Amino acid sequence: MGRHRRARLAGAAPGPGRRGTAAGRRALRRGPAGRARPGRGHRPALPGRTAAADWAAGHRDALDGVRLHALARALGRPAGDRDPAEVAAAGRLLAALDGWAPPTVCEPLVALALTEARRYRTGAPPAALPTAGALGAAVRGRLAAELEPGLRAALGGPAAEPAHPAGLLRVASVLGVDVSDLLPGTARQLALALLTDPERAYGAGVRAALAELPGLRALVLDRLDALAAGDPAAGRRLFERTALRPTAADARPHLRMCAEAAASAAPAPDRVGALNTLLAHSGVSLYAEPLVLRTAMRLVWDGDPPGAGEAGLVLMATGAQVHREAGTWELLVQAAVRAPAGDTEAAELAPELLGQFQEEVPARLRPSLLLLELALNLRSGSAGGGWVRQALDLRSLDPEPGPRESAYAALCARLLAGDRPDSELRALIESNDAELLAAYRAAARTPAVRDRLRLDPGYAADCFTVWSSQPQAGPAWQEARTDLLDEVLRPAVRSLAAAELAELEQSLARLGGRWADEFRGWQRPGAFGRLRERFGGRRSGGAGNGG
Repeated sequence: MGRHRRARLAGAAPGPGRRGTAAGRRALRRGPAGRARPGRGHRPALPGRTAAADWAAGHRDALDGVRLHALARALGRPAGDRDPAEVAAAGRLLAALDGWAPPTVCEPLVALALTEARRYRTGAPPAALPTAGALGAAVRGRLAAELEPGLRAALGGPAAEPAHPAGLLRVASVLGVDVSDLLPGTARQLALALLTDPERAYGAGVRAALAELPGLRALVLDRLDALAAGDPAAGRRLFERTALRPTAADARPHLRMCAEAAASAAPAPDRVGALNTLLAHSGVSLYAEPLVLRTAMRLVWDGDPPGAGEAGLVLMATGAQVHREAGTWELLVQAAVRAPAGDTEAAELAPELLGQFQEEVPARLRPSLLLLELALNLRSGSAGGGWVRQALDLRSLDPEPGPRESAYAALCARLLAGDRPDSELRALIESNDAELLAAYRAAARTPAVRDRLRLDPGYAADCFTVWSSQPQAGPAWQEARTDLLDEVLRPAVRSLAAAELAELEQSLARLGGRWADEFRGWQRPGAFGRLRERFGGRRSGGAGNGG
């Protein structure tokens, strides 16, 4: 300490502008009975100790070294009535003196701060801790020997608050107590607390411990990286709600991606592009660390499968093997089977998934993929034969709604085409399957079919023969064909000009039998019911050549 500072401490007295509170000044003058100054054998009363510490913290220049030392010794002595307010006031005084007064003045307050930090069990973080320079070697050694057993016992047990073990580790660091064997367990507790309730856990005590103790920070980040791989959404919340950030030197790929995801305020319109950005920020190759792909996909799609088109792009970009190793193949499969009906990208993805993940796709999802593949083949004309039976068999295995409806829609579109196989139409009629026939009726009501009925007399003639056929096939077909004739074909026929109607009848005449006569009878109001009774019992009718 320099000559001028010693002179200040020795001769300074409270000036007119530095008198502080009356309670603080009186506490420095009176002892327990209000008669003695604080010194050997005397401690101010509890309110007086707290007030004296607070006054001195704000007026350190007003007291000489003797008075400061006496006050520090008085505050640091054992006391059964010490409360948190007094501990906090002593901590504020220590903060004011740390690095300003000599270690001999600060040491009683340092001992108090460290002792109280070790005993800390409440929900508040411990008082601000002193620097190691505030202690002489002898006092540090004595306190280390005295406090080490309690520190180790407290660090080895469960913590009520994250700030408790963080404060204990800082105490051990100040005292030079080796607790490195307890660091992994403490790091696990802190990491779990940070991920579970980040705002509460990332308080001043934890921030100070992570800043002051590099070994603890490294272990906490390692554990957080592992936890974030299992729960990326929690990892993203950690960075959204706290100022904790992995540095450029931190090789924790899952944490790095969570921090990058948290920095994006709104969902990216190009989610495949967002996935590539996260993978680039991970700092590792997904082929070397396949699990980063799983973390990145869960961050982008929030645990839901991507769209079928997105899944196809991701599979094309990464290849199947990395998805197999990361377990993300199931997200791709879910993207296909959970796609809405009519999603052509899901149908295009299905055969790729069946081929690339033959061993992985479970039996419960295989029917859905096979139905999507059937829909694709029906639209491309490569379905082969027996597809009505195939669709019904796969439907019996409880597929997802989207693939089932996609397959039924594609199948019915083929049955309503001019080049459909008669065998498949017979299979439809004989199935008497209400759901499939409902899909057939819905397909017949599409604008494409209605327009063709009006514009193509040959097509309308073919549909008449099909929808007039096999009334005895079953109640579901009976209901379907009646509905199709009355609600779909009749409005289309009524819109035809005379020449178009004549062309339709000529088409029926070329089909043979009595189709033209039946058609003319059906056109008369109320005649179709009589025709149905007349012809239904003696002829099943042919399937025709189209429709």
